[in-house]
Amino acid sequence: NAHTTAVDSLWGGLPVMTLPGHNMNMRLAAGALYAFGPASETCVRTVEDYEEVAVAIASPRAKRQIRRRLLSKYTADGVLDWTEQQ
Repeated sequence: NAHTTAVDSLWGGLPVMTLPGHNMNMRLAAGALYAFGPASETCVRTVEDYEEVAVAIASPRAKRQIRRRLLSKYTADGVLDWTEQQ
């Protein structure tokens, strides 16, 4: 499962999906999604849900919508405001 890659992808406005497992390493991407991303949309509980969501977010329109929501959330939350962090 992803950790740094998931955070970097979310930071770039890319959709990230995960099917969390039973140990910590298998839940790192889920933690990133709950902290920074659309966990309710892309953190799934079954393989069937994973397939369904993957197909749903594969379209260019869905990816644009997720990217727009992520970037507006980060801007509103100050996540992308580097002036505050320096």
